[in-house]
Amino acid sequence: MTTYNAAFRATVTPPALTPREIAANVAALGYADGWTAADDIALMEGLFRGLSLAAIANSIDQRNGNVEARWKALKRVVGVEHGAVPLDAQTALLAAVRAAA
Repeated sequence: MTTYNAAFRATVTPPALTPREIAANVAALGYADGWTAADDIALMEGLFRGLSLAAIANSIDQRNGNVEARWKALKRVVGVEHGAVPLDAQTALLAAVRAAA
């Protein structure tokens, strides 16, 4: 998450997490509400292919709200609260969810 430092009139971006840290965070996240590791993979791969969350929800038989909530949780795993996930973090996250399966 990027924050604004008023004293220096600049934004401060925290250091990116390592792939190992992301993998540990994915493992700690666990699965709830009938979610599975295979669902995580389908979510990440669907996003990489440019599918909407609704299309992904239909393909994995989950409610759209569940898919959106899981995506937000996975974004927090890589340290992103709002906005886009950097490509290197997306790649590490995909690797982590595949390894978890």
